[in-house]
Amino acid sequence: MENYIGLDIGTTSVSAILLNLSTGQTLTAETRPHKAWCADSAADEYLLDAEKVFQLAQNMADSIIRQYPVKGIGITGQMHGILLLNISGRAVSPAYTWLDMRASRHGPNGLSYAEELSQLTGTSIQPGYGAATLYTLKQTQSIPPQAVSFCTIPDYIAMRLSEKTSPLMDSTQAHSLGYFNPNVNSFQNDLWRETTSLPLPEIADPAALIGSYRHIPVTTAVGDNQAGFLSSVRKGGSGILVNVGTSGQICFLESPDKPSLNSSLEIRPFFTGERLLVGASLTGGKSFEVLTTLIENVASRSNSSINPYDILDSFTAPPTETGALKIKTAFKGTRRNPEETGSISGITLNNFTLERLYWGIAAGIIDELHSMIDPNHEILQKPDLFIAVAGNAIKKNPALAMELKKRFNAPILIPQQEESAAQGAAIIAAAAVHGGAGKLEEFSTKAITYKEWTSPKE
Repeated sequence: MENYIGLDIGTTSVSAILLNLSTGQTLTAETRPHKAWCADSAADEYLLDAEKVFQLAQNMADSIIRQYPVKGIGITGQMHGILLLNISGRAVSPAYTWLDMRASRHGPNGLSYAEELSQLTGTSIQPGYGAATLYTLKQTQSIPPQAVSFCTIPDYIAMRLSEKTSPLMDSTQAHSLGYFNPNVNSFQNDLWRETTSLPLPEIADPAALIGSYRHIPVTTAVGDNQAGFLSSVRKGGSGILVNVGTSGQICFLESPDKPSLNSSLEIRPFFTGERLLVGASLTGGKSFEVLTTLIENVASRSNSSINPYDILDSFTAPPTETGALKIKTAFKGTRRNPEETGSISGITLNNFTLERLYWGIAAGIIDELHSMIDPNHEILQKPDLFIAVAGNAIKKNPALAMELKKRFNAPILIPQQEESAAQGAAIIAAAAVHGGAGKLEEFSTKAITYKEWTSPKE
């Protein structure tokens, strides 16, 4: 049986799925909270007990292996975070997650450690990225003497399952640490010399095996963003993935031999040699809280009991285009300008209503993501362009889907797979067992099924 396990090591939970590649069906899927947060952390620290996370991931894999024949295990998970390893490949530190903000602390010169490192290297780095965390640990003399290497949290799970003593890192995880050049698939060694004296991990080929667990091949761990794209966008060159949850994200593939038109998008490595262009908004679906808070405030002052979501759910059809409000949804700023604010324009005596605010916010969320793509980019000119959607906000909110279809003028497809990142990891495991990244498009096509979104009016 062509069964492959996919493990997703998330920020708060671990997910495990079993993909049958022959049928494209997910045979089993489960998510469990890892409950591995370190209780004695400071307010700006977000630390995990890596061994507890490993034990949970191992138990979930074992549960599947006891029930089904398995040909490979793929691993993905949260990016940016790190942990320190001893010579035996065991953790000698907690796992510093992407949420850990210790690099925002100020050093003796008055700058934050992230700002200090950015000045030293001439390249900006943000708190939460592995490079910034490592630099902070070095400057505060917090690196244990027995530490001889480092890796990401999903890397550690792959190492422990395969009983390896040194990390082997996929470029999708390596890039997430900072100071990595995806064009040549290597760390920028000159910048890392300012960051840490620890040796840099070895970089693996795409869809590579690191070892085996119970005689089952295990892959190197990959980034959850790339794994989710792989399992959501069939024939990725014609598709855009839009994910709207609490925040918003848009991503698509671009050929590496073409100059990028999108300086506002982050370039990330992808398994097939293309580059994944990624843009993110800070609010996304959370923008609707502006409206729900307003409704709750009015209800409170009038001593009424009103569920604001019942009101929003009643706005099932868009009002006429005439009199539409123009709403910029940068309510928490943007990644480029954290000080930017949201705004409402086009207000008249007759159009400042809850309904128009609701539809204006929906349009603003989609407009912010759409504006991240250069209007001349070839992805928008493709005749077979489609939009694959992820995230609960779009799936539960017809207004967002309607605005998405109107803005991109392309079909909206909803992937039917559970746990997209874990699904992507399973696809990578299948490719690794069958010879490598050259099989990824074939196998992802087998595994992905869609349901086309249609307007309630259609």
